[in-house]
Amino acid sequence: MARPTKRTKKRDDVFFNILSASGSVKKACELSGYSLSAVYRYRQEDAEFFTRWNASREAVIAILEDTLFDMAVNGEKDYKSVKFIDEDGEHLKLFEIRKRSFSAAMALLKVLEPEKYNDAVVLERFKETLLYRNQNADLSDEEIVAEIARLDKATSDTEKDINGKPVQIKKSLFE
Repeated sequence: MARPTKRTKKRDDVFFNILSASGSVKKACELSGYSLSAVYRYRQEDAEFFTRWNASREAVIAILEDTLFDMAVNGEKDYKSVKFIDEDGEHLKLFEIRKRSFSAAMALLKVLEPEKYNDAVVLERFKETLLYRNQNADLSDEEIVAEIARLDKATSDTEKDINGKPVQIKKSLFE
């Protein structure tokens, strides 16, 4: 059995700096020289350690929120090449493009406007749109009802939790 690492303020500072930046307890332990069991014990026994742990967690949540917002609004930077020909010959021009994340945008909308963007409301709007679009289409009433039933089933599957008990899982139409 390995000898426990001596706990110091410097090691605590390293641990919490890494935890705040990465969110990884394992990485913070590796870089500070602490074991996983030791930091979980410190968190349970030491109120200051517990407080710093929670502050680190809040810092990571802020990073995740900022990242999610950035992906939804600004998108990920990517490049697209376009080949063109002029009097000087064939050329390749590179353009910067932004790929916005629709799933990040929906996740934010569900949190910021839950009464407007929860799965049940979105499904209901989709059904209304489907009915409206099919009013003049060739689908029969039975086919429209069957399509709505299919959509209902697709958005509400039963899965099992870790104990094997059935759990109702709502799936977004936009994933």
